[in-house]
Amino acid sequence: MGIPINRNFTKALIARRWNGIDDLAEGWAERVEDGLQKSGRARDRATIYRWLSRGLQNRRDEVFGFAAVLGVDPLVLLDTESAEFQKLIKREWFFFLANLEGRGAYSALWQLVRPSAHWPNAGIAHDFYARQWSTIEFRHPADAQRNIYAQIHLGCESDDQQAHVHRVYYFAYRRIGARDGLWRPYGMVRKRGLEATCLGHNGDANENEHGLPARLALGRDGTIDVETFFGPGPSEFKVACLHPFALEVIVPSRATSSLRFPA
Repeated sequence: MGIPINRNFTKALIARRWNGIDDLAEGWAERVEDGLQKSGRARDRATIYRWLSRGLQNRRDEVFGFAAVLGVDPLVLLDTESAEFQKLIKREWFFFLANLEGRGAYSALWQLVRPSAHWPNAGIAHDFYARQWSTIEFRHPADAQRNIYAQIHLGCESDDQQAHVHRVYYFAYRRIGARDGLWRPYGMVRKRGLEATCLGHNGDANENEHGLPARLALGRDGTIDVETFFGPGPSEFKVACLHPFALEVIVPSRATSSLRFPA
């Protein structure tokens, strides 16, 4: 089995964007020929059908190429509620920390969340989406307010109906004054239409009564409130998305309905 994707969601996305797999395969080939995708090659309809049945192969060019031709971040497609994903995520986290890329089942995605002084990885946006990442930074000065949750109000900038807009927002921090200067990603918020979930990179998540990632119902404007912890020391934060967005920081949080990253 490959990287598990939500089959029904992905099929609906293909139908809406490309009117079927044949048109998708043709459009993918055109993207490569026109230089919009600069790394890897387009895949044929038989391969795409196989991915829908068995999951994506754990290869960078195929994972990002397929997601890009659908106009989404690859994590939009992942079936994070499947038994397979839930089973593998803890082991994947260990392999990630040990840098055992050859052992990882999802290692094609690791470059999205690797700590770096220049995070997020510009090559992903450039090579597959022909764009730059959209990023917004903010600070926690840790003066009068510390050891509290801040409310991050995310707005999705799109002219489409929000029910058909899908996004992933990556969160990273770095301690002010840290010698290594690394941004350290720690979690992500996924928006599928009018529903959102959040997930930490180690598998931590808001969970429902069944132990699965809790879902937050969104209003028609698609805005999302997520709470993140502002600790005892000064830090910088960065949010990154492959699509334009807006952000407001409210300290302390006043959210009445939100997702939350564990402290």
